[in-house]
Amino acid sequence: MDSPSPAQHPPTQPPAQIQAGPSWARVVSQSRVPPSGDEMLRSYASAERHPPPNPPASPMSQNVFLWPGFRIRGEDLATCLLLPRHDLEGDGELSHETCIPPELKERLADISPFCKHYMLHLDPENIVSHPKNPKYKRWSCAIPEQPEKQDQLHPDMSPDQMRKSMYYRSCFKTGDISLSDDLGKKAESACRKRDGNKCVVTGRPNPRVFWFIPRGWNDTADHNDAIGNLEVGCYYLTKIDLLENISVSGELGNTHKPWNMICIDPVLYDFLVQGYCAFSYVSTRDLVGSSILNLKFFWMPKLIPRFHQVMDLSKINTFESTPSADGSTSFNIGDNDFGKELSVDLDYFRRLNCPPALELQEIMSEITDFPVISSGHDIWINMTAPEASLFESVAKKHWTCIVFAALCGGAGRAWHLTGMDQRDGSLQLGLPVPE
Repeated sequence: MDSPSPAQHPPTQPPAQIQAGPSWARVVSQSRVPPSGDEMLRSYASAERHPPPNPPASPMSQNVFLWPGFRIRGEDLATCLLLPRHDLEGDGELSHETCIPPELKERLADISPFCKHYMLHLDPENIVSHPKNPKYKRWSCAIPEQPEKQDQLHPDMSPDQMRKSMYYRSCFKTGDISLSDDLGKKAESACRKRDGNKCVVTGRPNPRVFWFIPRGWNDTADHNDAIGNLEVGCYYLTKIDLLENISVSGELGNTHKPWNMICIDPVLYDFLVQGYCAFSYVSTRDLVGSSILNLKFFWMPKLIPRFHQVMDLSKINTFESTPSADGSTSFNIGDNDFGKELSVDLDYFRRLNCPPALELQEIMSEITDFPVISSGHDIWINMTAPEASLFESVAKKHWTCIVFAALCGGAGRAWHLTGMDQRDGSLQLGLPVPE
């Protein structure tokens, strides 16, 4: 049985009913933070306001207190909305029952820098230094710098020297290796051949090649080290170990392969690399000698910015809510309520069938014969069985990072997310949002 081609699924149907699974329906259905998550957040916030009388004094233990006077912020709420309940309760890795407050705070803080680093490299032009490149101007502060080499620990060191030495020793180190320049080009050529040199969404010819794991993650030793230092944030958010097949010490180019790529219309490519849309992995069906993968295309909501904002979890109780048959929560709201509460905003977006941002609609309307693309549009891709397993992993990372950015208000402006200064491991706030 052959896989359906893009031409067999013209994206001209009415907006698709958003389905359960790793889609916006799942995010919206969790938009009222589940009891386990709410309890975790309240317990954690209380513990931070009333710390133990004798906190640890060692440099390493103090290093986890990155946010004195911790409060639940936009990035923390986005994390709770994305995670399954079992991660937030019982023996889950972000459960208040298994993590002491400092450790839980550190784990939450690891997630936004990972997602910001993904968005940084999603568009290769973000790291190209040029006076006429506005993308570099926005993103330059997020480009990682590796820590200076430090001496081995010894008893005569000051506490600050000990902290720097321990941090340096903990950093990921790839080694002195390089990557063939044509590896990525060969993979892109194979991707074009597999997809018939047509966009997998629109069926239009002469596409660009979109990399789910950006080429700048493991094309140089420094880039590989940078993502290796952030791998724990990936694990807490996706339960996927980056060190297994992406940031492998002593190896480069592990994702410079056709299974990490799809062909995309140049217009959609620009939207993708800005975080305005994403692909949700649905399923894999094994065939004789190959596998067929099903993805769904979704537009992201253009929400008000909530980067590093303290969140009032009680505000949602001011809106009248009704459980829906699909497991989501609907709110009795009007147009003027948009921007007042994250869960309400997501419900509002879903009621509109998850449309593209207005500025994107204007761009697409000016292009002759550009098809209408609705959220929930199905995409089918043929791969070998081993490739399909790897593709599933990278597609899930892609979806989670872009949705996380969107929940924080980062669709089209993810440089505002909280990141990490890899010179010392401290948190690094994004650029302030213009008033």
